[in-house]
Amino acid sequence: MDPDETQLVSDIKGYHHVLSFTYNQKPSICIFDPQLQLKEKKKLDFTIRKDCDIKVLPFANHYFVYMYFFKPSAHQIWKVDEKGNAVSLSNKLQEITDSFFKNYKVPLQLTNVDGGLYFTANTYFDTLKSIRSTIVQLDEELNVLNVEKVLFPFDRNRETLQQTSFTGNAIFILKTSRDNQKGNTLDVIKVNLATDRIINYSVNTGFHSYWAPAFVLNKKDSSLLVYSMLMERGQRTLLITRLDNELQELSPTTLLKSLFRQNVASNFITVQGKQPLWLNMAGSRRLQRVSGVRLYSDNFNSINREMSTYGYTDYYTGRNQPTAIRFTLLNEEFKFKKDSLVENDKKIIEVPSYPFGQFSTGTNTYLVLMHNFTVKRKGLLLMSADSNDKLSVRPLPVYDRFDYLLNQLRSGDKNYFIVPYTSKNEMGLLKVTMNEN
Repeated sequence: MDPDETQLVSDIKGYHHVLSFTYNQKPSICIFDPQLQLKEKKKLDFTIRKDCDIKVLPFANHYFVYMYFFKPSAHQIWKVDEKGNAVSLSNKLQEITDSFFKNYKVPLQLTNVDGGLYFTANTYFDTLKSIRSTIVQLDEELNVLNVEKVLFPFDRNRETLQQTSFTGNAIFILKTSRDNQKGNTLDVIKVNLATDRIINYSVNTGFHSYWAPAFVLNKKDSSLLVYSMLMERGQRTLLITRLDNELQELSPTTLLKSLFRQNVASNFITVQGKQPLWLNMAGSRRLQRVSGVRLYSDNFNSINREMSTYGYTDYYTGRNQPTAIRFTLLNEEFKFKKDSLVENDKKIIEVPSYPFGQFSTGTNTYLVLMHNFTVKRKGLLLMSADSNDKLSVRPLPVYDRFDYLLNQLRSGDKNYFIVPYTSKNEMGLLKVTMNEN
């Protein structure tokens, strides 16, 4: 079972669902009770066709399974409760697309904002050199509650839209542009939905090209952490800055070099602050397209970004391929505090950079990684940074014959996390409770 065809939806009225998607088959659900005992297996009453995108959007008492089929273009959506009972709302969705998203030939963005359901679509107007975002708020039965439309500047001839994020009262946009005379620019835009006020943060990096730019919204203080790899002549540098809700710098824009020295393939960076987080900056990857459905996410504040459609082939070390992993600790001002290196110089990569997961409890944020003992035996490692600016790692006591789907790790509000695992053809759940003392 491929982890990129699997989705965990945790804590739906105490129940946990593991969904599996395979082409030309009906999606299956493994339903686990609050004690993580498998209670039932069900099939959803539709078949996954080729060339479709799937979005699973959880809420407290249910979740939605949204599908977009490219050829011919079609939208479908199902509402699933904690017992696995599914109801199609595709006819309602068709009415919505006919009214607000007619001729829209790409997947809609579905967002859960504080328990509210929103559909968003972007339309480009070449004459205006702008994008119009249409945001439709709906209840759980897909009845329309509100519609908002906003414009923001964009020229597709020289700019690339990297990320958008809807927060309920504003849209944040990240775009990059290239100019042969002025160089490359990264822009963060905020559009206030109530007033249509637009504010902008911009940074020019000369002729360095951007790789995987992104931002993370911090709900605790409404700040944004903005970062991107910069590439020039094979040299890799991390640009990072922190902005307030008005897009003013809280921490200075910083360029971090030498992240990938010593044969480093990936650097996990933890940034301290009111809510610390881990970033995964990959320096060199060998990627292959996974043959399976595409599970996509609108949530970019996960270090699993970009991993939903790719799989790693580097279980064994390869010739001339970087294999080491660095763990770097930065303070709130992005000053270097500590780092640690795992060389991965044996025949089998002991600590692979993927899959991985992260979760937060209180003011601490943890990174969970695989630890390969042999080809068939593996464990889990827990990484964190303490209040004394030290990186700590500890093994978790787990069964070493399971395959843990760390990219599906979900955390609860009571100092625990849940992760699915496979054993032969069976699916199970592992729950780890943290002791902060």
